[in-house]
Formats: sequence, structure tokens, C-alpha cells
Amino acid sequence: MATWNDLRQYIFSNYQVTQEAPGVIRLIFNLGNGRTQNVLVSGKQAGAFEYFVIWTPICHESQISARDAMVRNATMSIGALGLVPDGTVILRWSAPLKDLDPDEFDVPLQGLAIAGDMLEQEFSGADRY
Repeated sequence: MATWNDLRQYIFSNYQVTQEAPGVIRLIFNLGNGRTQNVLVSGKQAGAFEYFVIWTPICHESQISARDAMVRNATMSIGALGLVPDGTVILRWSAPLKDLDPDEFDVPLQGLAIAGDMLEQEFSGADRY
């Protein structure tokens, strides 16, 4: 996969897409025990390079201190926590599209869905996302 369009076609061929907006694809992962996790994938341009970004909402910023988020980032095995303007804490991962193998997308996608749900349960005690 070398372009966002190639990755987009791969996602539509291999995953159940629940929604698409320009440049953003939404997937819902059923994780068992009645829990689901909302995961979004988008394409980004950085200079001459195309990247993909995967992110999943975790909790509201009021549910975790900035210090706790930073400490957690230092020990994350995949992705990093971030904050979007509406106050939602997200777990995010990005990588270049050039020469992307399917496993280089599938593994972080599935890992973020699982880790995101675990963090959401830990910080919010709910299954909001």
C-alpha cells in the first residue's frame, strides 16, 4: 500500500466500515462482554510523505490528570495519549504509507482498539466510545 486510496480500499475489503467522511473512516470493534470500541483512520500529508493515523477516544479530559496521561505515555507499548479540542482524550498511532505491509496496519489497528477499550474502562468505568 503506497497511498491513502490504497489503504482505504484495503480497509473496505477487510473491515466493516460504519461511516466514512472525507479522509476519515470509522470502524466499530466488538470486543466481547458487550463492549465496543470506536476507531477512526485517516490519511495525512506531511511534506512529500503520506501517513495514516489511527485514533480511538478514551475518556474526557476531566477523567485523567495531565500528569497521569504523561506518565502513562512513557510506558505505552503502542500509541500515545493526546487531547482533541473538544476535551476528548484519545489513543493515537501514525505511520508512513510508503511500502506499508498489511500487518503494519492491522496490528496497530487491532492493538489500539483493545488498548483503547482497556484505558476507557480504567479511566471512565464506562463504554461510551
